[in-house]
Amino acid sequence: MAAKESGYKWSKFYWDDWANDGALQSCNLTAQGLWMHLLRVMFNNERQGYLQINNKAMSALQLSKLTGLDSRTIKKQLSILIENNVCSVDENGIVFSRRMVRESQSKNRKSNVSATSTQHKRSDVATSMQQPCSEGVTCMHEENAENSQKQDALNKNKIDKNRIDISNKLDIPPKYKNTPQAKSKRGSRLPDDWLPDEEDREYARNLGLDVIRTIEDFCGHWHAKAGKDAIKLDWSLTWKNWCRKARDWGNVHHFPKQNQQQPAKKQHNLDWMVEEEKQLWGNG
Repeated sequence: MAAKESGYKWSKFYWDDWANDGALQSCNLTAQGLWMHLLRVMFNNERQGYLQINNKAMSALQLSKLTGLDSRTIKKQLSILIENNVCSVDENGIVFSRRMVRESQSKNRKSNVSATSTQHKRSDVATSMQQPCSEGVTCMHEENAENSQKQDALNKNKIDKNRIDISNKLDIPPKYKNTPQAKSKRGSRLPDDWLPDEEDREYARNLGLDVIRTIEDFCGHWHAKAGKDAIKLDWSLTWKNWCRKARDWGNVHHFPKQNQQQPAKKQHNLDWMVEEEKQLWGNG
């Protein structure tokens, strides 16, 4: 139901929730800005919380006209949002905001319960005026109350829990396919002994980065950083974002030549990893 049809033309926005959303903050600023535009579009959509037109998923071209971004940027940034679990996709390939859908369903339930309650009260009054309760006869008040409780139970069970795999439609890597949501997690600071696993190191190599140098820069930055910005939900995702930014900044350092001076060692003993990198890149 669209915002105008439901009577809700405004909604609350919790700035702290936006700032402390680890999944969203792990995305780049372009993706974050696109998500703000998409929230506006979804709020005013025919089915509140969903990016759809006539029960079909909005195309990149349609979203481009609504947001002012080109179709190529829309596809790339929307994939990043889905990859970081900022939004979900239903069985028809329609992107939706989980929180907006929950709030919309909650408003509709309250509205339905209020309308049902009002109708029951009017029916009770009319019944009471026509025929008072007597012994051995079930009162209409009790029947209406029982029906109201059954309706409330039905309304509470109408929660959309669909999680459909649409990675083949948006070219999402298999490891990021949609899965049922776990309970919300709490973020944490980077552990003192944290090191990227082999998959994360391979990710950095594929971007042309010097893995050892990147680990030292990454750990040094996050161990020194203070405040809530140093709290992250997923340090593996944070590592990948760091590697992509290092690549975009032209911060690509191939493995040092044998006669070049090695970077100074910092908090971790990475000798074993240096030997592993040498075996991969060679000594030359």
